[in-house]
Amino acid sequence: LGINPIEEADLRRILFQDHIPVWVYKLTYRPLDGYLGEVVKNGVPEAVMRERDIQGNLDRWLAKYGGRFDDYAFIPIHSRYRDAFLGVQKSNGIFIDIVEIPAPLVTISDEEAMSVPGPE
Repeated sequence: LGINPIEEADLRRILFQDHIPVWVYKLTYRPLDGYLGEVVKNGVPEAVMRERDIQGNLDRWLAKYGGRFDDYAFIPIHSRYRDAFLGVQKSNGIFIDIVEIPAPLVTISDEEAMSVPGPE
C-alpha cells in the first residue's frame, strides 16, 4: 500500500464497514507467492484440526496423499456453508488439495440456556 499502519487500519475499517473484502480492493492485493513461506509457517496446529475432525477426513486425506501431518501446512479457508483447509506441502509450497473439516460447534451450558429469555 505504501501508507503508514494507521492509514492502513483506517482503510481496512472503511472496507469492513462497507462490507468489501479487503482482498478485493486492488491496493491491498498481495500475491501469495511472495508470502507463501510465512503462510506455511503459520498453518493450523494438528491438535486443533484433530479436535474438530469428527468425521476422520484428515486421516483419509493423509492416506490418499501420503506423508505425515507435519509434511503439510493446513491453511483455513471458509465459505458461507463449509470450512475447509488448503493442504500445502511444506517442502516445496505446492498446493495438494482441500480437506474439509466441520466447523467448531459452539456449545452452551444448561445454565446459559436457561438464562436466554423466551418469547413473551
